[in-house]
Order: sequence, then structure tokens, then C-alpha cells
Amino acid sequence: MPTSLEKCHTAWQRRFQTPPHPKNRHLHRWGRRVAQLLWGLLAFVGAGFSTAGADESKLLVLSQARVLMPFAPDGHTWHSATLPHRWGKDLAGFDGQAQYRLEVDIDTPGQQPWCLLLPHVVMNAAFAVNSVPIGNNGGDMEPPLSRNWHRPLLGCFPATLLHPGSNTIELRVAAYANRFGQVSQLHLGTEAAVVPVYKRLMWAFQTIHAIGSALLVVLALVIGFLWWRRRNPAWFWFAVTSLCWAISGLNIVVESPPMPTRLWEWLMQSSIGLVPIFMTLFLHRLQNRTPVGRERLILGISLAFCLTLLLCPLNWFFTVTDLWHGFAILIVTYAVAQVGLHYWRTRSWEFLVILISMGVILLFGIHDMAMQVSPNPEKSVFLLNFSVPAFLLVISMLLVNQFVVAARTAETLNQTLEQRIEQAQREIERNYRQILALEQEKWATEERSRITRDLHDGLGGLTTHIVLLADLGQRNTNVEKSKEALAAIANMAREAVAEIRGVMHSLDRPDNDWATLAAEWRHWGQYLTAPHNLEWRFETQIDPTAAPTTTQENLNLFRLYREALTNVIKHAQAHRVAVSLQVTPQQVVLKVCDDGVGLPDKGPTNTGVPHSGRGLAGMHCRVGELGGTVRVEQGEVQGTQVVVTLPRGVKGGLGHPGEEASAL
Repeated sequence: MPTSLEKCHTAWQRRFQTPPHPKNRHLHRWGRRVAQLLWGLLAFVGAGFSTAGADESKLLVLSQARVLMPFAPDGHTWHSATLPHRWGKDLAGFDGQAQYRLEVDIDTPGQQPWCLLLPHVVMNAAFAVNSVPIGNNGGDMEPPLSRNWHRPLLGCFPATLLHPGSNTIELRVAAYANRFGQVSQLHLGTEAAVVPVYKRLMWAFQTIHAIGSALLVVLALVIGFLWWRRRNPAWFWFAVTSLCWAISGLNIVVESPPMPTRLWEWLMQSSIGLVPIFMTLFLHRLQNRTPVGRERLILGISLAFCLTLLLCPLNWFFTVTDLWHGFAILIVTYAVAQVGLHYWRTRSWEFLVILISMGVILLFGIHDMAMQVSPNPEKSVFLLNFSVPAFLLVISMLLVNQFVVAARTAETLNQTLEQRIEQAQREIERNYRQILALEQEKWATEERSRITRDLHDGLGGLTTHIVLLADLGQRNTNVEKSKEALAAIANMAREAVAEIRGVMHSLDRPDNDWATLAAEWRHWGQYLTAPHNLEWRFETQIDPTAAPTTTQENLNLFRLYREALTNVIKHAQAHRVAVSLQVTPQQVVLKVCDDGVGLPDKGPTNTGVPHSGRGLAGMHCRVGELGGTVRVEQGEVQGTQVVVTLPRGVKGGLGHPGEEASAL
């Protein structure tokens, strides 16, 4: 029996080690990736906060002060103030300075250097100890002011400036006269105690944001490159969103802007306000929808706010900014609702991640707007500065995953397509071989029929005549008649032998050389014409670039050559015969001329039923099947000339590929 511990272990394995359902694998995998990213970011941020020796309890906190506002109505009167101090409406105009005096009792200054730490100030500050300035690490105190609204200020001085007992710390603050002018509590302590706290604050308020802005610039370039490669509009708007937030992040890290303050403020407020606008356009395209009318309305209102910020009076600038940021919050709310509705319809794990992230962004945005009017600016932490870069990194992971999945899918499709192409090629080759085999079989059948017909018309007729003459010779008692019959039998036998020899030479030639073929034809023609006392002449004109002859060419040409010579021997009553063979890469021309009786009617004939009988009709039929022409003409002086022209290398023509095997 299993123990209770074993049962618990088995249940744990079933619950936590069972592979997720296939539909949820992406969610599980990306849930782990997002969690790893967030944990990595938290660890990275936490490493900076865990600065060794950073202990604020060792510092003196100065909060009770007297403040002098020179251009206030009672500008020569010192007023009591408690730090942190938010100016609010105490100062009129667009810029000004305030001077704070704080008293602190020091028993024994010691020998170690001391430091003043101002965690938060808007916009800049300078220190003095017992009326001795200790330097200004904040930059310009006159317009254009150095922007240290998100940077702690540190002023170190030797212990000799402090006296046992009461000491006066003077703090001069310069800010633009708006509700954001403020100063936090002042911290005093030895250098060993203050510097670690200063480093931790610098990490939290400067280093993290500088790294985040740099990462977003790189991210915008990477996503922009992917958009340039694939032309996906969603990636374009995401790249623009990342770039806008990176630009707005410069407001934190840039101390001295390279442009007038008013133009700089307009650029920063416009860029941060455009982030939710462009993010909404990105989310629309990520959902494969483009509400043109709605987007035009959003972009029109955004453009109106940007122009109003640029042109409005200075005392209205931040009022318009508040309206601009409020509109941005409404747009984020709309985007969250759209993403939630899309997730409800599709149950997409990607949009679940986006929905959660956008919801967090919305809450943090509301929080940051509330922090702008917080009574304690030192404790005011703007969460959007941390959360938006993390959110954009998460979205970029989703986009890169889409790109990788698309690339892998394309690669898989390419491989599948290549396999299908190879399969189709094999199928085509197989079909081609089958078609070629069928064509060869058809050609072989036709050739067998032609050979059968030729044997029947040629050898069949000769052997029939031989049999008839032999029978007549046996029955005839006249010796002279018997000798004539035997002579006729001998002539017919020689014709039959020549017929068989010519066909065999054409079918069984060991080479495909035109010169060899011409020599064989010359010899065969002499053999055929010699018994008839014909003067024989054979001429050739062979182009060296002509392709070698094929078996099918041999057979077709021999049949035509044989038929032409047979017609001369049987019908022409000639004394001389001349044969000419011309071979070029494009065609073969065979010409047979005699000095016989000529054609019954003057003039050429191409009708297919020549005047000399059925032999030339058969030639014309055969040449027509091969795509050539036959001309039967009256000779130049007397007799007849037959000109056969056959094309080479065309389908249906002489020597077309694939015919050689079929002829066999």
C-alpha cells in the first residue's frame, strides 16, 4: 500500500509534470518567457538599488526652512516653509528663483568630508554652507535652466566649513513658475554615508532610464528593419511607438537641451502623448482591422493638441498638457477595451499578454497623473517610466516570435514546395517516359506496317514474279523461252538481294557518319545499276557542322533513294543517272537525275500522282509524312530529275529525337 507521502508525490507529478494541452503550449511557453523577462528586469533593477552602504538612517534630514521669494508681492520677506515644498501658485511668471535657509546643529564635524544630498528638485539648485558656496553640480541657474527634475543633486565640502553648534545651509532653487516647481527634503551627512545613497538614487532616476531609452532606440531600429523587410504595417507603428517613448525618455537624462526650452518642452510632451496614439494604431493592425474613420478622428485630435501646445501662451502650456495627457488616458482605455474584446473573441494567448500589460499601463498612467499633484515630491515615483519600456520589450518579443514563426513557416513551406516540385518532376519524368514509350511503340508499329508494306510491294512482288516465271519455265518446252525466264528470274533475284541488303545496311550501320553513309550508297547504287548498263555518278556536299545521322534517317533516306533509282531503272529508259546528296544542320536534299524519256507532260508536278507511275506517288506520300517536299521535274536537257528535301530536328521531321529507338 502506498504511503501518504507517496500519494502526495504522485499527485504532484500528475499536476505539475503533465505536459500542457497542445492548445495551451504556446501560452505556457510564452508565459515562462515573459516571466523570465520580468524577473530578469526586476533582478537588474534590484541590483542597482542594493548599493552597498546605502543607509539613509545615517543622514540628517533637514525639513524646516525659511524661504525668500524675491519677485513675490512681499519679495523681501522670509516665510517659514516645510520641506518638501511645492511652489504651486506662489510664484507668478514663467521663471524665477527661491532661496531657502535651513539651520542645523553639529556637535563635532570631525575630519571626514561632508555632503549635501537633494533627492528631488525642479528644475535646478545650488548649495552654500555658512554663506560659502560649495559648487554647483546642477549646471545653469539662469534661463535656459539645466534640467535636473529627475536627477538627485550632490554637493560635497570639507568638514572645516562646519562649526560646532549651529550652521546655516543655504539652498537656491531655480524653476519655471508653474505648479511643477518643487524641492524635496535636504539630507546632510558624511561623504561615506551620503555617496552610497546618491548612487542608489542615480541608478533609480537616471541609469535605468538611460539604458531603457537606448534599448528602445535599438528596438525601434530592429523592428523598423523587420518592417522594411516584410512591410507589415503593425511593425511600422510599433517601431514609431518605441521611438516616441525613447524621445520622451530624453527629458529625464538630458541636462542641457540643444534647443530652446519652450521647443524642448513641446517636443517632450508631444512625443509622450503620441505614444498611446501610435500604440492604438499598432494594436488595430495587430488585430487585422483598420477603422479609418476612427483613426482619422484620433490623429486629428492629436494633431490639434500638438499644434495648440506649440502656439499657446506660456501660462496655458501645462493646462493644455493636462488635457493632452487626459486624452491619452482615454485612448489607452479604448485600446484596453479593444484588446479585451479581441481576446474574448479569439482566446489568443498573445492578446492575453497584451491585455494584462495594457491594463497595468493604464493603472500606472492614472497613478502618475495623481503623483504630479502629490504633496511629497520626494516620494513621487513615476511608474510609467519603468513599466512602458518593459511593456514594449514584451510586445517586441511577441513580434520577433511572429517573425521567427513566419520565417520557419516559410522555410517549411519552401521545403514542402521543393519536395512537391521534386515529386512533380519525378511524376513528369515518369509520364514522359511512358509517353515516350507509347510514342516509340506507336512508331515501331507504324514502322512494322511500313516495312511489311515495303516487303509486300517490293520483295513480295519480286518473289511472286520469280515463282510465276519458274512455273512457266518448267512447263515451257522451248529452250529459248526457258532461258529468257531464267534470265528474268536472275534479274529479279538480284533486285531482291539489293533490296534486302539496302534495308539491312540502313538498320544495322555501326556508325552514324555521313561520309560512310554516302560511300555505302555509292556502292549500292553501282551494284543496282551495273546490270542495266547505266552510267553512274554520285556526288556529296556535307556540312561538317551537321549532326551525325541516325538510324531512322538512314532508313527513311534509303527508302527514298531506292525508290528513285528503281523508277529510273524501270521507267526512264536512261543511259546515265546522277545522284547528289547535300547535308546541312537544317535539312537534307537528295537529287536524282537521268537522261531518259522524261515526263509524259512537260513541267514539274507536286500533285502526289506523278506522271511516271505509282512509285513516285509512294515517295511523295512518305516525304509528306516526314514534313518534307518532293519535286518531280523535267530535266534541263532531257530526262527527269527528282528533288527530295527533308527537314532535320523538328517534330515529325527527319531524325526527330526518339525515333531511332522506335525504328528498331
